[in-house]
Amino acid sequence: MKNLDLSYSDARDILNALLKKIPLVKDIHGPLTLGVAARTVTGKEKLIREGYFIRDLSDLSIGG
Repeated sequence: MKNLDLSYSDARDILNALLKKIPLVKDIHGPLTLGVAARTVTGKEKLIREGYFIRDLSDLSIGG
């Protein structure tokens, strides 16, 4: 969870960094769904269509 307003590019950068870290975590098996939660995420719908779990504060009924 980031207390930030993320652009599409920022969110993709975070997701790509997570993707690189997955092999470093022991005992992760099977398919994973990566995601980001932030104050707002520009391009949220596009990221969701790409298969990511994306939420912003309005989705969580927190502010926004």
